[in-house]
Amino acid sequence: MLTLCGIRPVNKAARLAELEACASYRHARIDLADRDAVATLFAETRPEVVVNLAAQAGVRYSLEKPEAYVDSNVVGFLNVLEGCRATAPRGSPPGRGRPRRGVGGEPVQRSPSPR
Repeated sequence: MLTLCGIRPVNKAARLAELEACASYRHARIDLADRDAVATLFAETRPEVVVNLAAQAGVRYSLEKPEAYVDSNVVGFLNVLEGCRATAPRGSPPGRGRPRRGVGGEPVQRSPSPR
């Protein structure tokens, strides 16, 4: 599983030490707005599940530095989606012709779209 998240600086050292004790954990400090770094991370780890918890929160910050806010939240999330599309983890958004799968790998039934 690949979990993308920010860790508060106050808790960072203790939480990182706890995570690194897990054999299946790999720490990668990258900027999610860096397309090449995200693509490399996905290619190297080939995750089965991706949980994106990373976000730059705060309305005030978004008003003071809108470009940084968009890079972090919009561009970063787009790069995560592209990583999912390239490596096709379970439960990621399907490409054309790929059946949708839900929890437990069961096909998701689509409702007819309203016209």
